[in-house]
Amino acid sequence: QEVFPEMVGDVQLNGATYLDANLSSLPVYLVKAMQEQQVLIDELMVVHQVQKEKIASQSKNLQQQQEQIEVLQKQVARIDQLGAMLQQLQDQNLAPAPSSISSNN
Repeated sequence: QEVFPEMVGDVQLNGATYLDANLSSLPVYLVKAMQEQQVLIDELMVVHQVQKEKIASQSKNLQQQQEQIEVLQKQVARIDQLGAMLQQLQDQNLAPAPSSISSNN
């Protein structure tokens, strides 16, 4: 009675009052409920599509960042190699050459 007062009526039978359900208006409520659900579904589909697009964009950005990291790691490794080679050259130049020792005597 409280939710759908239009669907509930009173019936008098043998001096007693009984509630009577008028189910003929039920399809109207069901159609209205389905329409409201469809609106929600449509809104959620839009939200879902936006989220899919954001995820795709973020995945692309992540892939690009991973590729950049790999490039940087290779560059760091090459710099480390060059640093080690430079250190070896510096070490060789600091050590007296055998020919320069004998020429000073």
